[in-house]
Amino acid sequence: MRNNNNNEPVAGCRAANTVEPLAYWRTFGRPEYDTVRRILLSCEVGGILASDALWRRAITGDAASSIAIALTMRIPQTVTMPVDVRMSILLNAALTGDPACALVMGNMLSRMPLGAGHRERLTRSWVKCETEFPLVPAWDARPEDMP
Repeated sequence: MRNNNNNEPVAGCRAANTVEPLAYWRTFGRPEYDTVRRILLSCEVGGILASDALWRRAITGDAASSIAIALTMRIPQTVTMPVDVRMSILLNAALTGDPACALVMGNMLSRMPLGAGHRERLTRSWVKCETEFPLVPAWDARPEDMP
């Protein structure tokens, strides 16, 4: 049976994926984002409508705008749709490989109201990315240890 609106591949991907894309940030660690999840997230974030210029830039994947939107959010007592939207926008930018977004993602996850073990696992998956490829040398690094 063919889908008349030609969304058959997307519908098939959604059927195989039981987690809503806006909940990915609080469900999966960094290594768990395959092509299908990245596409579904990108489509979901791309469908967000915004009149504010900062939000429009963030929705299109601008790293600085995505970070600004995440960092202006108060850390919630519980996860709500506005939290899911902000964190999904940040996640979408982080998955492009932007190291600043990955660092902010880890920091934000470490403060979110998620189960402690789950929160630590998610946080480590993003912070590990930064420690494997640090942007700045460690504070205790000696000049002779630097590349």
